[in-house]
Formats: sequence, structure tokens, C-alpha cells
Amino acid sequence: MENYGISFGIVKNVQDPSNAGRIQVRVPSSDLKVTDDNLPWAFPLLPKMIHIQPKVGETVMIITRVFENEHSDRFFIGPVIAQPQFMYNETDENSALRALYGSRIGLAENVEQRSEVKGTLPEYDDVAILGRKDSDIILKDNDLRIRCGVKKTNDLDKTEFAFNNVHPAFIKLKHIEGDEVVKSGYESVINVVADKINLIGTDSRDKYSTDDRDELISDEEVDRFIKEAHQVPFGDRLIEFLRIFITAFQSHTHPWVGRGMTPCKDITYKALADYNLESILSTTIRIN
Repeated sequence: MENYGISFGIVKNVQDPSNAGRIQVRVPSSDLKVTDDNLPWAFPLLPKMIHIQPKVGETVMIITRVFENEHSDRFFIGPVIAQPQFMYNETDENSALRALYGSRIGLAENVEQRSEVKGTLPEYDDVAILGRKDSDIILKDNDLRIRCGVKKTNDLDKTEFAFNNVHPAFIKLKHIEGDEVVKSGYESVINVVADKINLIGTDSRDKYSTDDRDELISDEEVDRFIKEAHQVPFGDRLIEFLRIFITAFQSHTHPWVGRGMTPCKDITYKALADYNLESILSTTIRIN
């Protein structure tokens, strides 16, 4: 029967030459005589479909297949981060373990008690994937949120942050049930919010590059798209203009020809007069 052991160690290397996701970790209790280059490799316990890589200097939990056997397989879970304000880079071992019994330092403040932090972190009953800095995916009941820039972070101290209510970017999907459907008149809605919203078809690749290996679309290409791409018209404003145009077309006269006769009411005139302008408006998509 295998005797698994659990300990904590400091990450020394995350560059696995085999690209298997392994890291080298120094466990103080068992690696005293081993140089960093010769530390055993620890394999991730998370499946490959979930990519979370600790940083050098962060703390991870090490599980050894056979306890106190330095030649036994090692597995890791981490990074170990005690509280959300330390997610960006938790390279203090004492801070990482501060939520455990026997820690040398106590827990820091609960940042959610600050009013300016409200909305930046998931609630206790949410399911979420949190990025290191200011992006996340939050799953609530009938509510999915993909967010970026929801935090204003102090550049010098990443533990200081507040809700960004000015320039966040997010997609919110919501499904509505029960009596709320009668009230809202719809059962599902997607809201896309950002300073600029670009819709780029793949058939535009000959004009705009959307296959950058690092960023998909670079910041420079985004700027170029904003400057050069076509703008979406406001449907209600377009109809307002068309009504003015149609009225002017139907009622204008030519005082110098035919004693002020109005336009001939031919087929095109009738088609314009009978055209249902409301059909131009989408009942599904709205912009501002």
C-alpha cells in the first residue's frame, strides 16, 4: 500500500524541457543537499485541459507517492495563495501559508469588507476562474460573465485594487425564468460592454490581421481597425433621416417647370411611399 506524504515547497524552475507541465520545487525538509538544478520534477495534479502555472518563488503543495522517499514521484497543486489580494504574485512562503495552523504570520484583512472592492471578486456561491490580475470568468445562477479590466490595480502594489466602473470590458449572458420573463418580455440576453466594440469577419483577413500568434489581433491592428473600419449606423436615426427624405421627395416642386408640379407618382414613387421603414430595425440587436 502506498504511503502518500504532503508537504510545501518553493518553486525553483517552471521550464520543463519536455513540455509536460512539470516544475522543480525545493522542499526544505527533504532537499537540503540537492542543488536547484538537480531537484526532482513534480508533475501537475490538474488535468492538461486546465492550465494554471505557478511562478518561480511561489509556494506549492507537494504530494509524494511514498512519504520521505526522495526518489519517489512528486505531484504538485498550486500556487498556494491564502487570500485573493495576493493572487498576482505570491512569492512570500509565510504569506502563502498564513491561512494554515502554525503559520508564522496571521491573515491579512478581508478585502471584501472595503466598499471599493465590491464587485471585483466572485461571491461565495459562484463558480469562477480567476486570472492573476483583472480578468475572470464567473458563473452564477442563469448568469455567465466574462470580464476584463474590472479591477483598478495599484501598479506598485498589486494587493491594492478597487472596482473599475469607468472602462471595464465584459460579456454578460443571462437566462431569465418564471415571472421575470413576463416582466422583461424575453428569456435570454447577451450584453457586450467596452469602450470600443469591433466585429471582424474572417473574410477580412486580407485587410486586417487577426491571426497573430501571441495576441490574435495586436494592439496596433486594433487601433488601425478603429480608425479605418466602417461604423455601424443608429437604426432609429437612419429611419428619422429617411422619413425627412421621403417627405421632402414627395412634396417638393419645381417652380421653374410645369408651374410647381409635384413628382410623378410612378412605381418607384409608390414603392418609396409604401416602404415599411420599421423593417430596417432589428428586434434582436441594439447598439448605443
